[in-house]
Amino acid sequence: MNSIIEKNLEKMTSNNDGDMPPLLQEESYGGNAGFWKGYSCAAANFHYDPDTGEIIAFGNIQDLSRDIVEKYPSHFFRVAADFFKSWKKRIVDYSAPKYVSAEARSILEETVEEYNRRHGFDPP
Repeated sequence: MNSIIEKNLEKMTSNNDGDMPPLLQEESYGGNAGFWKGYSCAAANFHYDPDTGEIIAFGNIQDLSRDIVEKYPSHFFRVAADFFKSWKKRIVDYSAPKYVSAEARSILEETVEEYNRRHGFDPP
């Protein structure tokens, strides 16, 4: 598997600053991100390298370093949580950013697919 996808998956499953799980612990599920097939959703904002598709950091703009915010564009995943049974999450809404290389687009899409395959709950 591509090393950038592996790095992205690490950021999506680890509990360090700039990773997805700590961000989602602070987010409000079912708020602005709404619901998907009865599951509460939250937005996972991230900054990424538009040439490679590497996710640099997850976080809201006020919580990230100015260097990251100014250097890297931002995007988001809409993440549904299965609070009823498995406590797993699933990326349910993702569309590639407008200004991204073809390679980066492919890497981000494959990252979503692999995350859902390895870590996501099965949709109803």
